[in-house]
Amino acid sequence: MHSSRSMFTSPQLSIEEQEMLVLVATNAFRNFIESTRLIGPKGALFKSASNTSINLAHASLFHGSTIVKGCTVGDVSAYHLTAMTSTESYCRVNQCIDTKLLYTLEVPTPDHPHHYLALRWFAMASTVPMVKPRDFVVLEYLDSFHDAHGRTGWARCIHSIEHRSAPSLLESHGYVRGNIQNSGIVVYHDDVDSISRANIMLLCDKKTSMASKLFVKSMIQGMFRHFDTLNERIQVY
Repeated sequence: MHSSRSMFTSPQLSIEEQEMLVLVATNAFRNFIESTRLIGPKGALFKSASNTSINLAHASLFHGSTIVKGCTVGDVSAYHLTAMTSTESYCRVNQCIDTKLLYTLEVPTPDHPHHYLALRWFAMASTVPMVKPRDFVVLEYLDSFHDAHGRTGWARCIHSIEHRSAPSLLESHGYVRGNIQNSGIVVYHDDVDSISRANIMLLCDKKTSMASKLFVKSMIQGMFRHFDTLNERIQVY
């Protein structure tokens, strides 16, 4: 079997296409931040924890929250940006079995050191019996932000799109193309308690198969394993 990465090409993007991709990614990031913002009297509850807080007319929501101790938003951002430097690092950090960077659309600058935007393909093994592995073509948007209450946050938003650079690998490699929208990881740092509140939210189309929904649910579990060892990994890698 040929390497899956060799199946992809990256033809030059027109200015109009690049601007369109940036716009789609920016809107997805904003929608994700809105869906996962902190709410409640003490600002300790993620909006996505309440299904009634999000319009789910066309999507199924999977989410979970955890506490990450001993690291700041800057630490989390640097850790994920470093993972972009190689296939091995990216797969280790994001629990995938293969990946291909198709286009780098925006990179960090002195004014926006946590900002990164790319079009990427990645594949994930299945941990669910009788469910095939999935692959995804996503706009991947990373950045820090400040909410309406002045709290500092960081997020990695992934949003599936179709693109000519990433054909289906179902027949050649057995990957079923997955679809997730306005999804990802968001982290808020609490300066008072010196902890970071992390929330994972994945949205998939309600019309998708039960097998696909089970796969997305298993992705949440993998992301939590990532946070369980985040502090250790920041020290090790």
